[in-house]
Amino acid sequence: MTEPTTSGEPHATPAPDARAAARRLRDGLAALSVIDTVAVGVIVGLLVWIDRVAAPHQAPFLVASFASSVIILFALPDLDIARSWSVIGGQLLGGLAGLLCGTLVPGPVGVVAGCAVALSFVAMRLAHAVHPPGGATALVVAVQPHNQTIHFLVFPILAGSVTIVVFAWAVHLLDRYVLTRFTRRDRRS
Repeated sequence: MTEPTTSGEPHATPAPDARAAARRLRDGLAALSVIDTVAVGVIVGLLVWIDRVAAPHQAPFLVASFASSVIILFALPDLDIARSWSVIGGQLLGGLAGLLCGTLVPGPVGVVAGCAVALSFVAMRLAHAVHPPGGATALVVAVQPHNQTIHFLVFPILAGSVTIVVFAWAVHLLDRYVLTRFTRRDRRS
């Protein structure tokens, strides 16, 4: 089907079914964007709550590292740094490195922080669990070692990491369902 353009030359006009299919696909992608956006906000809210329960008298510094993990899982889900093992292992190894350097390395905060981030990087590489926000976790834990104990690795670090992974997994399944639902309608048209 062709229609003349303003210059008089004919051009192809998409068939009505193709336009309807494109509109449904666009609507489906918009729904995914809303779902992901709401999910990111909900997860960060949960992480702030977990951090507040774990350390009620401190500012929620760990949430910054966790929020970075959330963005990676939703914006770049196909990368190695977004694998479940990378998120959970990277955050735990970062926390452990921060705890070790913060309690065992004497010296100024800059030396302790540098040690923690470097140690977390090496540990993540060796464990095949590279997750950049884990380096931020190491930094946060290292500069406040007097506020953290080994239990801190379990709650909030492990609890927060698992919350992120499970919630992102569930939202990605919902995304897949919504996208499949919209594309199935397109096939029927």
